[in-house]
Amino acid sequence: DERMTPELREEIGAIARAWESGEMTRDTSPVAYYCGRKNFFMGRWLKHAMPPGNIMRFFQPPHIRFARLANPVPTVDGKIGYLTQHFLHDNFSKGLREWIDRHNRYSTYEAEETLRALRESPVRLANLCSADRNTRRLELKNISFRLPFRPLLKFIYMYVLQRGFLDGRPGWVYCRLQAMYEYQICVKVWERRRAEASDRR
Repeated sequence: DERMTPELREEIGAIARAWESGEMTRDTSPVAYYCGRKNFFMGRWLKHAMPPGNIMRFFQPPHIRFARLANPVPTVDGKIGYLTQHFLHDNFSKGLREWIDRHNRYSTYEAEETLRALRESPVRLANLCSADRNTRRLELKNISFRLPFRPLLKFIYMYVLQRGFLDGRPGWVYCRLQAMYEYQICVKVWERRRAEASDRR
């Protein structure tokens, strides 16, 4: 469901050739790159509901590791760069049924991550000012675990604050689906807590 554009292919190829020629080295050059992505749904680019955020897609495997089962977060041993071109992401290329099945699995992982964070990761507001974007992202996620009405807040954030309504019907449907996904996570957290409370009796 991810496709490179000719421009992105050329940009990555130029970096690879520079490494092969010795023009770029680990001491002076990035070993991992963030790349922007354009998200499509129902044949439309979700320019507002899902603006082109950066995601790590081009890296040297020995110098990177990922944490978390769902939406993994990279830790890089070396310098990080940013590609100027985007790749195309059609999250629904295999149909709605596959998307729902996949996010049912993801919501289970996210529920486990939520419970772990609530037990082990106290809020550290100073992390919001960190120079590392992943530290900031994880702290925002950690705070979000503790917010009430998460599905509603997710919808308001995507559809109203990010102006997902400008993406027409695809934007409306996609924001509703994301709120539904958030609701699945909340219900699974509640289910796990009930099971744990029952086991303690």
